[in-house]
Amino acid sequence: IPQPDQVIFTILFNACAKIQSSDALVLVKNVSSKMPQSYLDDRTLMASLIDALMKCGDVSSAESYFHPIEKKSIQMYGAMM
Repeated sequence: IPQPDQVIFTILFNACAKIQSSDALVLVKNVSSKMPQSYLDDRTLMASLIDALMKCGDVSSAESYFHPIEKKSIQMYGAMM
C-alpha cells in the first residue's frame, strides 16, 4: 500500500500480534521504524504496536514506546501486562 494510514498500521500490528512469531516481530519493527512520527500520537495505533511487540517477545522495544507516552490508555496498560 503506497500511503498507509493509521488504520492500516493498526490492522497490520493486530495481525502480527496474533501470529506471534519472529517473522512477525521483524515486520513490526521494520514497519514501525518507517511510520510517520505524527502517528505516534494515535493511542489506538500505539496500543496495537505495543501489543504486537509484547506478544512477539520484544519487551524492551515495547517499553521504549510505552514510557514516553504522557496519556496512556487502558489498552496500553493491558498490552504491557
